[in-house]
Amino acid sequence: MEAPRQRLASTSGAGVEREIAGSPARSADTFKTSKGKGHEYSRVSTNPELDDSDFEAHARICSQVDENEPGRRLDQTAVKDEREGISWIFATALIIAGTVSLGVLAMGSNFAVLGYLVGNILVIGLGIVATYTGYLLHEFYNATCMDHKVESYGDAMTICFGKGWGIFVQAEQCLLLFLFVAATCRSAGDAIFELAQGKVCFTVMALVGTILGALLSYPLRMRGVSVLSAISFACIVMSMIFNIVGVSATRYSLREDEQPSFLPPSGTSFSEGLSACTTIIFAYAGHLVFFEFMSSMKNPEHFATRALVAAQGFAVAAYSVVGSVIYCYTGTLAMSPSLLDIPASSGWAISGWVFLLPNVLIGGVIDANVFTHQFLRAIGKIAFWDQALGSVDARHPDQDDDEEANEPDTDQEAEVVVADQEHEKIEKSEESMTVSWQFRVYWIGSVFLVWLLAYVISQLIPTFNGLLGVISSLFSTQFTYMLPSVFWLASARRADKLRERWFLTLLNGVLVILSVTVMVAGTYVNIASFSTGSNGIFSCNVA
Repeated sequence: MEAPRQRLASTSGAGVEREIAGSPARSADTFKTSKGKGHEYSRVSTNPELDDSDFEAHARICSQVDENEPGRRLDQTAVKDEREGISWIFATALIIAGTVSLGVLAMGSNFAVLGYLVGNILVIGLGIVATYTGYLLHEFYNATCMDHKVESYGDAMTICFGKGWGIFVQAEQCLLLFLFVAATCRSAGDAIFELAQGKVCFTVMALVGTILGALLSYPLRMRGVSVLSAISFACIVMSMIFNIVGVSATRYSLREDEQPSFLPPSGTSFSEGLSACTTIIFAYAGHLVFFEFMSSMKNPEHFATRALVAAQGFAVAAYSVVGSVIYCYTGTLAMSPSLLDIPASSGWAISGWVFLLPNVLIGGVIDANVFTHQFLRAIGKIAFWDQALGSVDARHPDQDDDEEANEPDTDQEAEVVVADQEHEKIEKSEESMTVSWQFRVYWIGSVFLVWLLAYVISQLIPTFNGLLGVISSLFSTQFTYMLPSVFWLASARRADKLRERWFLTLLNGVLVILSVTVMVAGTYVNIASFSTGSNGIFSCNVA
């Protein structure tokens, strides 16, 4: 018999509602899907701006719930054991660790191409837009988690556009996450290589960084990773301080044509300017894991109102201050990462690399954790989960078995219902397996394999940096700026509110068009420079 468990749900103006359930939480009385299979939940919200009509509209927008049986908030993420979920403070640290890690040290070289004015306009402007699109993801999550489990962009695309698009976007997300882990292997190797002042083999140092990253990836749940992210935040701040002080103490002697300028320096080409612009866009590419963060929070309502605002505010301030200060002292000679602007033997440089290393590794740990979770969920539907625990029926035994009466009306609705049943099945299996040592061993083996494969890929491809630039140009802009706006437009279209909310329709439409334009142009620039920065296969030198 399942032991009684406590479920917590935040309520609007009513504090915390506690319910002790001695039977499985998802029974025939409390768990039904739409159109007869839909789940019957108690409607819970911490957003005072949403009333009953808003909930019904949101449910119809992306989950196609029947008007006579409107969806209600699913007891899954907002209703979370307070010992399991993370607070908004730790969610802030997770966003900063996953977003700011290396982007802040590339700002000096971006400003060297763009100048003070254009550089700050892009940093602040793109930061504001990234905050807005993060808010759109939060609103979409709030609307759809009434009926569906949303932990990735693939889940969101499945809800809005069907299973085919969901699988495609899920593959994109996993590919980009995996490449980010591979980039972490190289970046960690760079940090250790610089600390050793080039006296050791780069490939060996990258392997050392890979092992360290794999060891740090032991936490199974995001709560454990969030503790590491708090350490990463402290390391980011210390690395920035040592970087700024070290550059100011170096005292560069700049020629007239190397002096910092208000506008882009003369001779700056379009491709150079676009490359700097896309680098700033990539510096805000933390949206890739936002759904995972929201689904791991005690109260997802605090994601946009607290965690997102705090993290994005810190990112904008850090990028603007560090970029401006580094550019002020180094002018057009600024390099990326900006710690390279300090003599390698300097104590400031050594201290900066020491604090940069854990920051880089923990950023990779977040990507590896999310990638492994998503990958295991994908293959677990047909392999591991069922073999380990036996077949787990997604429905409660008491649930109505009348399939004809519960048949979905549309193919897309059928896909959504099937996806929800698979999610529930995997969730039950995961809850049972996380208490066993077998699953711990499987998890540790999985993350080690992910890190090992990422290391091999990063060393096996001579032009890995160029490949990462091309893939990032194709996908990062999508996940940060385009897809959140697409979700909003799809939701508004289904609610027949495109004309009523014409300003937001126009705004999100422009964002989609600009995102596609930057994606195509950025991909072209990166393909044009694809052959640069070749390291060779398992090379001991750094390009």
